[in-house]
Amino acid sequence: MNAALSNEDIRAIERSLSPERLSSYLPLANGDRPKALFLYQHNTALSEALYTPLQGLEVGLRNACDIQLVKLLGESWYDNRHGIFQHPLTEMIERAGRSLVSDGKSISGGRMVSELSFGFWVAILAPRYENHLWRPALRKAFPNRPRGIERRDIHKSVNALRRLRNRVAHHEPILHRDLGHDHHQIIQLLRWTCETTATWIADQSRFPKVLAELSQAIDQEDATGR
Repeated sequence: MNAALSNEDIRAIERSLSPERLSSYLPLANGDRPKALFLYQHNTALSEALYTPLQGLEVGLRNACDIQLVKLLGESWYDNRHGIFQHPLTEMIERAGRSLVSDGKSISGGRMVSELSFGFWVAILAPRYENHLWRPALRKAFPNRPRGIERRDIHKSVNALRRLRNRVAHHEPILHRDLGHDHHQIIQLLRWTCETTATWIADQSRFPKVLAELSQAIDQEDATGR
């Protein structure tokens, strides 16, 4: 565990990472700076391993929802001629359109779907869209969900995973979470949209192996009394 690092090395790395960033790991390491760096590495490895399943969930979710929105509202559902979308979704749609135009791209359904943030796709599952979007359309994006699983359950799970995705994207600590449960939720939500895709993503995912290996490494280090 960072055995080759001198105190000077550790101070230099801490300056590069910033003391504030490393401070998130120091309580978990009981103030031991070499162990805090080890936990930082652990966090980075777990975040990297979560990238594939989180990406699969985000892309799969938005495309499954887009298919149903097109059926309900037409190819250009995002133009909001129907007046269903409210703040902040209207602003998210406008921002996505401006971003495409500023990049010299024409606005199309596929480009808008890709440009809209994960937060948009979580927000359309919120309570205010129960009657206008969920019941007539979005429930069909999850054809394999078990009986009794409804909009509120899916929204709660996807929103929790949105927060995880944001922490991973911004290099924030995720060690405080039940990451095994998070990974299970990712694959489960994918199964509710498409069994084949969920199996494909699960087969690619290195996360269970990385979690087991790094958890074992931490246990071994703790056993040494470090």
